[in-house]
Amino acid sequence: MSRRAFISRNISPNYDFFRILTAEGWEVNGESLVRLTPVPFDELPESDWIFFSSGHAVRFFFEQVKNIPERKWAAIGAGTAS
Repeated sequence: MSRRAFISRNISPNYDFFRILTAEGWEVNGESLVRLTPVPFDELPESDWIFFSSGHAVRFFFEQVKNIPERKWAAIGAGTAS
């Protein structure tokens, strides 16, 4: 009986799940089901703090901002903070 697995992210032969499953005889396919794109903005609302809840949000924000505003910054979660 053939065993097949789909992983909802782009994977390579070095990906742990790929290696483990194929070693057990599984056929493994992986493809991301998410496309991340920035949301364009011209200006920020007045605020004292800016909170980020994802690393992608941090990256998209700083790719668009020309002058870093004087605000307090916070990251929600260790992954976002790094």
